[in-house]
Amino acid sequence: MEDFRGYTDTTLFSSVQVGNEQAFAEFFARYWPPMYLHAMRMLRDEAACEDVLQEVFLAFWHRAPQLPADTRVEAYLYRMIRNRIIKVIADERQRSDLLADFIHTVNLEGLPSDASIKEADLIALINDEVSKMPPRMREVFNLSRNENLSHREIADRLGISGHTVQAQLNNALKRISGRIGVYFLLLYFSNLCDF
Repeated sequence: MEDFRGYTDTTLFSSVQVGNEQAFAEFFARYWPPMYLHAMRMLRDEAACEDVLQEVFLAFWHRAPQLPADTRVEAYLYRMIRNRIIKVIADERQRSDLLADFIHTVNLEGLPSDASIKEADLIALINDEVSKMPPRMREVFNLSRNENLSHREIADRLGISGHTVQAQLNNALKRISGRIGVYFLLLYFSNLCDF
C-alpha cells in the first residue's frame, strides 16, 4: 500500500485521474477537515455539511479524469462547495417560503364562516393528494409526517442523500398546498357566487 501523505496536490491529482482510490482517500483526508469547517461557518448544520462534502467529493472523483491536469484541486473543491452551499441555502429559503405559503393557505380566518372546512375534509384532501404522488415522494412524505423521522433518518433508511429527501418534501408540500389552495379558492368563489 503506497503512502501518499508526502505527495504534492499535483502529483496526487494525476494519480486520482487514473482512478487511484488511495490517492483519492488522501485528498479526502487532507481536505475534508478544513472544508467541513468552511461549510459549517455558512450552514451551521452538521448533517447538511456532511451531505454537501460527500456530494462534492463524489463529484470530484467522477469528474477527475476529465479535468485538466493543471487543476488546482483545493481551489476546485472550495468552488464546488461554495456553489453547492449556495444551492442548499436557496433550497432552504424556498422550503421556508413554501411552508409559509402552506400555513397561509390553510388559515381559515379569512374565509366566511359558512365556508369553514372540517378537519376530516382537509385530512381527506391531503391524503388524496399524497396517494397521487410518485412512489418515492409519497414514501419520503409518509416517513417524515407519519413516522416523524428526520431528514437524516429518512436518507439513511432509503439510501438517498439528505438533499434528495429535502427536495422530495419540498415537491410534496408544493403539490399539497397547490391542491388545498385550489380547494379554498373554489369554496370562496362558490360562496361569492352562491352556486
